[in-house]
Amino acid sequence: MYYQRIQPYIAFIRKYFPQHPNLQDMGLFADENPDTIRADFRSWCRRDIKEFIQHLTFILARVHRRTPSDTYSFPDYQPAIFLHSTPVITHLHILWTDTVFGRMLLAATDHGLAAVLFDNEDDTPITTPEKHAQHLLKTRFPKAKCSMILNQHISDALAFFSGDATVNLHLHVNTTAFRLQVYEALIKIPPAQLRTYTETARFIGRPRAVRAVGNAVASNPISLIIPCHRIVPASGGFGNYFWGSERKMALLGWEAIAENRYIATAIQETTTKNTPL
Repeated sequence: MYYQRIQPYIAFIRKYFPQHPNLQDMGLFADENPDTIRADFRSWCRRDIKEFIQHLTFILARVHRRTPSDTYSFPDYQPAIFLHSTPVITHLHILWTDTVFGRMLLAATDHGLAAVLFDNEDDTPITTPEKHAQHLLKTRFPKAKCSMILNQHISDALAFFSGDATVNLHLHVNTTAFRLQVYEALIKIPPAQLRTYTETARFIGRPRAVRAVGNAVASNPISLIIPCHRIVPASGGFGNYFWGSERKMALLGWEAIAENRYIATAIQETTTKNTPL
């Protein structure tokens, strides 16, 4: 069950969260009958809508239950990921794959994984996988040419998403020292746990740089592995996400349901492959 079908249901959940939706109303919103919605949702995440909302409510509530003494601490959680910052990226190896969170693009240089991006399902694919990837990547990597030739870093990412905790991931990020600090902090946030922008700024020793932290989070090129979806506003709610607020809720819902297993568990639910456009 792919994300495009589930997205309207999550949009309705988001609209009324944390209330539990009336399936009749959701059916009118999504132009679907309640029985189909119920079956679709269980097929997608192996839970019903009520459980999904309960899990989301729980992880969001934990953010506001922390005491002042532990508010700005991060757990001792560190996957084997290494960040590199080097000059302008001019060539990218790419792979398209379908996941339960939507169509996803992996891109890597010879130094490491450079991008994990979600496709915009509203966009019409452009001619070939390479050209469509180039279109999606052009803002972040304006000088990069794409080729659908897998390298070791893409293979390592696929192993990581398949649940291999032993793989050493290398990330190639062309960014500032400040943003590298932010990304290192994000990587320390365990699955199904949330931190605020303010907490992250304090954690990296820049308590006044909350807005700059927000800009770094919004500019994150490596979704999921640098888990910017785990950052929420201190004022409440789940906040925005570059790839859509509904997708953010979907990612966090899966993490909460999986009881702190890495988000890769969800991606493993679909067949990883080169998917023609």
